[in-house]
Amino acid sequence: MAFDQLSLEEAQLFRQLTALFGKDAVIPNMSLKSVILDSYEDNSGQKEPPISEKSGIIKCLFTIVDANDKPCLVVEFAATDDDVVDLTRLERAQELEPVLLAHEIRFITLSRAEFNETMDPSSGVKFVTLLQGKLDDIDTDWGCIESGD
Repeated sequence: MAFDQLSLEEAQLFRQLTALFGKDAVIPNMSLKSVILDSYEDNSGQKEPPISEKSGIIKCLFTIVDANDKPCLVVEFAATDDDVVDLTRLERAQELEPVLLAHEIRFITLSRAEFNETMDPSSGVKFVTLLQGKLDDIDTDWGCIESGD
């Protein structure tokens, strides 16, 4: 994905994610098929996971990989903000979430309002706090970064 194709908010999100996880751990626009390929184990001899053709071409906005280069988290912007619904994002999220969760890859969405609040220094809301809150809602053992404890 060329970075000139990212919106301002997507570029800002990429910057925040790379500051937290490291440049090599954040992969933009990775296909869903590639994201789940590592976790796919098939005893029938097939080399690719059985997902629909439509799902296979879906791109994840940002995929976070762990120290072993295994995808562990996908971060997307939410399909709805205020009174506007982005049908493309909504359909993508509906396809992504069940497949990722079936492969034990965490999936979170951030509303643009939530994210923009973290970008406002006067708000006092830090990006890492928002992300941890979202992840804690899913699971406390998410494995992408080591805690400082």
